[in-house]
Amino acid sequence: ALLYARKQKEWLRRSQEELAARQRHAAEEQKRLLREAAERRDRELGREAAQRPGTSAPAAAELDPLATEQPIGAIIERALSSTCVYRRLGVPPHAPREACRASFLQLARRLHPDKCSHPHAKEAFAAVEEAFRAVEQA
Repeated sequence: ALLYARKQKEWLRRSQEELAARQRHAAEEQKRLLREAAERRDRELGREAAQRPGTSAPAAAELDPLATEQPIGAIIERALSSTCVYRRLGVPPHAPREACRASFLQLARRLHPDKCSHPHAKEAFAAVEEAFRAVEQA
C-alpha cells in the first residue's frame, strides 16, 4: 500500500509539472500571436497612410487607439472634433468590426468619466460610444 501511495504521489507530481509546462507554452504562444498581430496592424496602418495623398506614416500611427502613450487631451480632441466615426474610434476607414470593438473598449476604459478627470471626458466618451454604435449598426 505504501508503494502504491508513493507511485500515485509521483504520478500526480509529474502531471502537475506537465500541466505547468503546457500552460507556460500556451502563454508564450499567445504572446507571440499578439506580437505578430500588432506588427501586422502597424504595417497595415503604415501602408494605408502611404496610399492616401498627403498623409505620412506618423499620421497613421496617430490613429492607433491602443497606443497608451497618446496624451488624453489628443484623444479627446480627436473624438470631439472629428465627424468620421472611424476617426473618432481611431481606426482606419472601413476597419473590421473586431478592430472597431477593440478600439472602442480601449477608448472607453481611458475616457470613462469615472476614470478620467479631464473636463471634457464625458463628452468624448459619449462621442466615442455614439461612433461605435453607428459602426455596429452599419
